Amino acid sequence: MVNGAYQALRLGDVGGPGGIVLTMVPDDNALLDVALGEDGIMTRLGKGGIHLSCSTVSPEVSEQLAALYEEQGSHYLTANVLGRPDVAAAAGLSIYLSGHPDAKQRVMPLLRALGRHIYDVGENVALANAIKLGANFLILAALVAMGEAAAFVEGHGLDRALFLRSMAESPLFGGAVYEGYGRMIGEQDYVDVNFPVPMGLKDTHLILEAAERIGLTMPVAELALQHLLAAQASGRSTESWAVLAEFASAPATLSVSFGRNAR
Repeated sequence: MVNGAYQALRLGDVGGPGGIVLTMVPDDNALLDVALGEDGIMTRLGKGGIHLSCSTVSPEVSEQLAALYEEQGSHYLTANVLGRPDVAAAAGLSIYLSGHPDAKQRVMPLLRALGRHIYDVGENVALANAIKLGANFLILAALVAMGEAAAFVEGHGLDRALFLRSMAESPLFGGAVYEGYGRMIGEQDYVDVNFPVPMGLKDTHLILEAAERIGLTMPVAELALQHLLAAQASGRSTESWAVLAEFASAPATLSVSFGRNAR
């Protein structure tokens, strides 16, 4: 027991009838497995229980799970978060919450212990997923732009690390993306694996698939996908997804044909 918490060694030991279970897993398949698999969360919660999912998954999977939980009288909520591990440790996350109103009120004390800003974005559980994918797209676009800008100034004989550091320190480009990822791209050091290439690929596929369903084209996301696939093909999957910036500044990578469904 640590700070009032007990370690559960089996999924079946997590939660109980009418309880609340919070999950954060890497992708759609993992979420479906912990929710619907053998001795999964849904069967453990029963009537009145709440599954609070913080995972970055497809809007469709959230809608599927919400419907299944509702059939048994329980609730599935989506609570997507923004913030790196240090922000989470300081309870400073931004949290986007969607789902049933009564269930949201019940989990609010838990979320207030995790985040500084909590946004109620509606009853449709897919809405919080859409916001998280939109946020990750902004990061993708920034990584591509920083990679190209670093190559541009370096081509003129300037220090790329100095350039990106000065951008992060300016009033225009401050913040975790330009400060943290900008340092990696400037120093060409991508050993921080809090969010490696495979996770970036997963989210980019989710963004493009969700965009396709609403008839939207996203050229920057398509470009970022090619750069991430090039990084993967070059054996750099264990590095931070910021490594795509190395390929964003290498035009030769664009001559390689990658299908969107490549994984």
